[in-house]
Amino acid sequence: MRTGIAVVHASGRPAAFNADHARRVWEETKGTFVLGVGSGQMAHAVEGMRAYLGELRSRLPPGLPIYVAALAPRMLHLAGDIAAGVALNW
Repeated sequence: MRTGIAVVHASGRPAAFNADHARRVWEETKGTFVLGVGSGQMAHAVEGMRAYLGELRSRLPPGLPIYVAALAPRMLHLAGDIAAGVALNW
């Protein structure tokens, strides 16, 4: 059973900060955690999220799924390209 999704916003903290916390939760839940990431107040959200998620993924344990919190077509397309899933925003 999955633990659940915790959604953080990329504009709030550096990728290293969120990766450290996500890694700890992933380990403590024995690999049942899903990390959700939304753009928050990020300027140029799609481009910024693509870069942020690339850095974030490089710092996470293999297998930890990342979902993108999205609603607009371009963000949904980004989620389809690079994420394990999408958390429909609002």
